[in-house]
Amino acid sequence: MRKSISINRKPNATNLPDEVYHNSKRGLGATWTASGDVNTGLSMDEIQKYMPSIISIPVNDTTFLIKVKRWFTDLSINVPAAGVDFEIGIDPKSDFPYEVIDYVKYRFAATHPYLLLDAKDPKEVQKKRKFMFILEDKSKVKAANVVDKNNRKKSLKEWIKLTADEAKMDQVLRVLGLFPEGMDTDDKEIALEKAAKETPKVFIEATTSSSLALQSLLREFLSMEVLRKVGNTYLNGEESLGDSEEEAVLFLDNKANSDVLVTLKAKLKQFNKGKS
Repeated sequence: MRKSISINRKPNATNLPDEVYHNSKRGLGATWTASGDVNTGLSMDEIQKYMPSIISIPVNDTTFLIKVKRWFTDLSINVPAAGVDFEIGIDPKSDFPYEVIDYVKYRFAATHPYLLLDAKDPKEVQKKRKFMFILEDKSKVKAANVVDKNNRKKSLKEWIKLTADEAKMDQVLRVLGLFPEGMDTDDKEIALEKAAKETPKVFIEATTSSSLALQSLLREFLSMEVLRKVGNTYLNGEESLGDSEEEAVLFLDNKANSDVLVTLKAKLKQFNKGKS
């Protein structure tokens, strides 16, 4: 499977101007073990598997390990301001890296004290407090961007369908916390289009929810004080409907509680009638 990573510079936290910082040379060079051997990031089996094709010397050559050590000793990975990319995926058919030299350089860099592998891992940050470079999984970033793109496309499709049903537009607006009272049709469409573009995932969840009507009613009950909310608990007088919106919706959706729903709707209708 193909997999792309990027090694980037740590954001400028020095006294140098950004232009000077970005134009300066930064790289990952050789480091050494306690016994004085060069760090390769590879096991001996991996050295024998990957290095012959890089240094053009077979494993059974008596100078093989000497040349491997020299290659890693001389290795320096320059990291420009824009970062440096590596293809590190393994071909499942051959069980060999698609780009063997990229893979070997990545494994070399991954053990380097100046490279932070996961900025969200406090143990890793503590371990590499003097890091100068940060690794980014570009494959994950691309996958996330694809999901975002698909969500945006889907949300706009849902918005187009929604504009044909003003009653449902009102429901979605309430669920999104954008109450439709005082809005004309154009205002509603504009508000929903903005939500579809800015928060596509939330918008899709609202428009495709099987309990949209009840969610909207619950919001309306609260806004008109037909129900009240104390902390996370939804109360009808002193009766609890649930300790979350999900529980309150399930309560109202239960046929055994249909009389409660009918009463609440009647109160809402009376309240709206009194306002008109």
